[in-house]
Amino acid sequence: MALTAKVTVDSTGIVLSGAGIMKDDLTLKQDGGRATALAPYTVLAKEASSGKYVPLEDVDPAVIPASLACGAIGGTLPEFAALSSASFKIGFDGEAVIEVVCDFSGIDTVEDTPGYFTCGANGSAIGAGWDALTDAELSIAVDGAATVDITGMDFTDATEFGQIAEIINNALVGLATCTYDYDGDYFRFISNSEGETSSVVLTAVSGGAGTDITAAGFLNVAGGSATAGTGGENLGQSIVDIINAELAGRGECSFDGDKFIFWSNSTEYGSAVSYLTAGTTGTDISGASYLNGLTGTGVLTAATTADGENVPAGIYWGSSVTAAALVADDVENRKILVGGDLLVLDEDKVVLENSLDLDDVITSTGQTIREALEKMGIYTRDNYINGQVAPV
Repeated sequence: MALTAKVTVDSTGIVLSGAGIMKDDLTLKQDGGRATALAPYTVLAKEASSGKYVPLEDVDPAVIPASLACGAIGGTLPEFAALSSASFKIGFDGEAVIEVVCDFSGIDTVEDTPGYFTCGANGSAIGAGWDALTDAELSIAVDGAATVDITGMDFTDATEFGQIAEIINNALVGLATCTYDYDGDYFRFISNSEGETSSVVLTAVSGGAGTDITAAGFLNVAGGSATAGTGGENLGQSIVDIINAELAGRGECSFDGDKFIFWSNSTEYGSAVSYLTAGTTGTDISGASYLNGLTGTGVLTAATTADGENVPAGIYWGSSVTAAALVADDVENRKILVGGDLLVLDEDKVVLENSLDLDDVITSTGQTIREALEKMGIYTRDNYINGQVAPV
């Protein structure tokens, strides 16, 4: 598409001086959720995938790269530890498919378990101590973090020890989990994390004003014992670390509970990840027994990126376009100012949507919106003084 000749666009009062480069056959992209009209002189961005124009609405958009979510792992994670030579093939962003060869033989396969504190024998009965408390308190430290005071617990409505544990859990607000063992007649506090750093410590509140339930007459902490968590680094993460080392920045792998996910490192339009294919070195781990990322089991997700929409590409130069027109379809054959020969505009008439400002910084470029327009040859009056561009 050729540019039209330079013309001076000065019929509206927005142009203070200079000449603009105008395209008059461009398309405004359909917007099914549009609720307001598109005003003249709105700053536009260009969608790379379609070549259509949209209002500039966000200079710091959420960017999610393309990905391949493998199916649930076919075996168990410890089975990877038996593989000193394993491989799979994958492609990123249209580049040649690569073979990824890994040695998993050194990973830590110790089962990850949480740390916990098992209290001594319960010191009181319902109806003879616990249900009289309105000001119960204790202190707890989880996973080596700072001690947290838990105060003001009211047990007067409790009719059995499971309810006591539930009230304590509500007060802990996710710090740890309290359970009651009816057979052993004791309470247990369990960390919500696993591994060697997982632990729980119970103490009395320092200088507390309420009833200390760590005492022998209640939880009986003195008669209990702590059990540390076991395991090292999360096993799934250990496998991911080895895969990422072999990917060497060409893409990235993560682990999500029961499946591996491969990500493109590109946030540009066209970023992509392929399905896994069989490796030829050592044990093939692309399929159902391991990574489970073949066609039919893996799920490809296209990139959700700025797609050019966070960078100014022009200024709409026409009459107002109704919201109904934009909701219904693309709006074609529209005139858009795409550049200038030191074109100077009245910035008060330039329209930016979504409460943006000319001095907002575009994350992907580090430029302000004003600077991006100036790069196109479009200036605003604050940066044009006595016929010359003001120094930056």
